[in-house]
Amino acid sequence: MRSNRFESGLDRRLFLSLAAAAPALAQTQRDWTNNQPVRYPDPDVVAVDKSFGKYQIFNAVVYRHYVGTKWVEGPAWCAQEHYLIWSDIPNNRQLRFLEEDGHATTFHSPSGYSNGNTFDFEGRQISCEHAGRRVVRYEHNGTVATIAEKYAGKPLNSPNDVVVHPDGSIWFTDPPYGIRADVDGNIWAGANGGAGYDGVHVFSPAGQRIGMILLPEICANLCFGGAKRNRLFMAASQSLYSVYLGTQGAHIT
Repeated sequence: MRSNRFESGLDRRLFLSLAAAAPALAQTQRDWTNNQPVRYPDPDVVAVDKSFGKYQIFNAVVYRHYVGTKWVEGPAWCAQEHYLIWSDIPNNRQLRFLEEDGHATTFHSPSGYSNGNTFDFEGRQISCEHAGRRVVRYEHNGTVATIAEKYAGKPLNSPNDVVVHPDGSIWFTDPPYGIRADVDGNIWAGANGGAGYDGVHVFSPAGQRIGMILLPEICANLCFGGAKRNRLFMAASQSLYSVYLGTQGAHIT
């Protein structure tokens, strides 16, 4: 009798330990070629807090759209033309993803080793270039105009991220070496921390982590896009991913 109780308890503990390990096991075995279906809801869109539940869409899964870059940054959505651009910095190029057919191609090469990108309210692309240590604007006629290259008479360091203010002014960072927010004030931030942590972490306005989108590589930067501004594009090391969400980006040009 004692032996039976011991075996039953052991089996139960074994079952519970295997059940607890199942999500991590499923994540490592995921087919990122998109050839195998993912069970709804996507197990890699994780609610850390119940408040994140309203942002999860039952039949929305994380897709990998492109792989083959060396280090990607600066995803930016063009609302006028319905496409996304992002920078592959070591390869000195920008790529473009067309929402209409999911096609990804090289957009600008060379790109001045650009990092961050955005679009102004006239649909003109603005990019931060490391090579020229400047911020540029691609005009509709094909020319490239320099927006900023010096501050207080000194060259810029390495312009990194850029955004257009509603009043039309251009704001950018210039560090010596990815975040933007949703309409509810939550911060969606790229993360680097290893398996079970890499991807996107979501923080409430109070600073509480409420959700995660797990990816198999480091997420360097991200942006909201799509026709309804509810598609999160994630530039992650060698790949581009996206997932539809139950929220919208707070500001998009």
